[in-house]
Amino acid sequence: MRESGISHVFLRPADFMQNLADIHSHAIQTRNEIAVPAGHGRSAFLDVEDVGRATASILANPAIHAGKSYDLTGPDRLTFSEIANALSTEQGRRIRYKPVSIPRFLRQQVSDGRSVAISLVMAALYTVQRFDKAAQVSRDFEILIGNPSGDLHHYLQREHRAFAAKTNSLDQPQ
Repeated sequence: MRESGISHVFLRPADFMQNLADIHSHAIQTRNEIAVPAGHGRSAFLDVEDVGRATASILANPAIHAGKSYDLTGPDRLTFSEIANALSTEQGRRIRYKPVSIPRFLRQQVSDGRSVAISLVMAALYTVQRFDKAAQVSRDFEILIGNPSGDLHHYLQREHRAFAAKTNSLDQPQ
C-alpha cells in the first residue's frame, strides 16, 4: 500500500470483545465457562463499536490521517481469568476460565460446529495471547476520538443478554 501511492490509513485493532458473545456465548450460557488455550496471557480487548468510531473519525478528515497507522485497543490488558470474573459479577453466577490444550480446544470448537480452518486460526490467535504477545494498551484511540475506548464492564452491561444462562424450555411458563 505504501509503495502504491494510494492514500491509506492502517487500523490495527486488538482482540475484539464481541468474540465473547459471538464465539464463546454458547459455552458461557450452557457450561458457565470460557475454555481457550490462552494460558494467563493478556490482551487489550477492544469493543468493535470503537473501531467504527475511530474509522468514522478518520473518514471525517482523511487528509490528516493519510499514510498513518493506528493501534486500536481497549483501556486494559486482561487475562481470560479476569474476563471470567467480570462476567461472573455482571451475570450474578460463577463463570470460570478453563485453560485448555490446543487439541482439546480444536475438538470442542469442531464439536460446537466450527470449521477446522477457523478453529485453527482461533487457536493460533490464542497462542499469541498465551505467550503474552497480544495487544499492548495504546492511546491511539484516545488521540483520534478525544476520550478513551470502552472498557469490558460497559461492554458486558450492554450485551448482558448474550451471556444469560440458557434454561430448559420445559421450565418456562406457557
